[in-house]
Amino acid sequence: MKLTASFLALAGSLALLAEGASIEPRLAGRLKYPQPSVDPFYRVPSNVASYANGAIIRERDVTADVALGVDSNQYSKVYQLLYRSQTGLGAPDATVTTVFRPKSPKKGAAQVVTFAAFTDSAAKDCASSYALIKDSGSQQDTIVKLQTPFINALLQKGYYVSVPDYQGSQAAFIVGPQEGRAHLDSTRAILNHRPTIADPTGHQAILSGYSGGGHAAAWAAQLRKEYAPEINVVGGSFGGVPVDLKATLLNLNNGAFAGFGMAGLAGAANAYPELVTLFDGELKPNGTEAFKFLRSDQGCVVGELAKFAGVDYFGYIKSGQALLDDPTAKKYFEINRLGSRGAQDYLGSDIPYYIYHAKNDQVIPRPPVDEYVALQCAQGARIEYSLNPVSEHVSETVAGVAGQVDWINKVFESKLVQPACLNSTH
Repeated sequence: MKLTASFLALAGSLALLAEGASIEPRLAGRLKYPQPSVDPFYRVPSNVASYANGAIIRERDVTADVALGVDSNQYSKVYQLLYRSQTGLGAPDATVTTVFRPKSPKKGAAQVVTFAAFTDSAAKDCASSYALIKDSGSQQDTIVKLQTPFINALLQKGYYVSVPDYQGSQAAFIVGPQEGRAHLDSTRAILNHRPTIADPTGHQAILSGYSGGGHAAAWAAQLRKEYAPEINVVGGSFGGVPVDLKATLLNLNNGAFAGFGMAGLAGAANAYPELVTLFDGELKPNGTEAFKFLRSDQGCVVGELAKFAGVDYFGYIKSGQALLDDPTAKKYFEINRLGSRGAQDYLGSDIPYYIYHAKNDQVIPRPPVDEYVALQCAQGARIEYSLNPVSEHVSETVAGVAGQVDWINKVFESKLVQPACLNSTH
């Protein structure tokens, strides 16, 4: 796959970052905040099952330590909350969200945007919460900074913002049931946190994300009625969504973004013991080493894309591409395919959605998204499906912000007129 101009520019800046980031986290005693893999704050307590979903287990004030990129003029307080959620298999889990109280909250009931900043890594130390800490040394911090214009725009409008580590304690990258529940539970957590929202009565919430984060938000949208019916979700806004993981894997192989595919395989194995067994028998020695790298603090987006660019990842697997047709692999592809549960996954017509995508996205194939939108629209969903005719996946991270913020503003201000599905460009 030919590297796009935007990716080349991005890769240059990331390479410089990664060079310094590989040493700094290992300077013992130099960091105020240890890496998530060793920080007691992130540790899932033994009594986690005794907490309700979304209940706060631990909290810390990080206002003075928020990374550059998030505009300090737009928030008054920032906290990190360890909250109870569930794994992809429904077991009790705990993960962290970073919650922002705007400097000038809108008058009236609290308006909340839960934003899944894309992590796209199978490593716990690549969590967004850690990258949001100033001078953490996280290899992920520039990836998070790419997404801070959206956070800043939301805070400027007076919205409360929750940015969850939606992959959970297992770093379950691209595991939809895990991500959707953690996304919803982070909304519960910010609503439960009185220092951030003194009174959640009459609150309104919007689910949002892009790329891997869009996958989390889309799953949250599908699960909201059954999993968190008490949250007053008034809309969903997500883009660059990998609807069909098998199609995405096939698209990424041998290309500049092959690292995402490798990380997806490792992340799925983090969540499902049956996949651990499958990969134990299928990975060649270089595949085992690849998974080890992807689960390390150097396996964030920067590292995985650099290490696996142009790689045929089926070369790490004994049965090669035939692995995709293994019954166990097919089982989990289907479980994690958006819309796979039929009527249970219908978004419904009670709230509107904004789904956006780069028309020429070279990372996430668009046809499955087209099909998903068509399916939902046929069942009565109210979706604005917006395509950008000039961007691609990387540039859409920023190019998609304006349209998304405009749509969110209209929803919160009760100015949106969207009685049925429609197509648009942005």
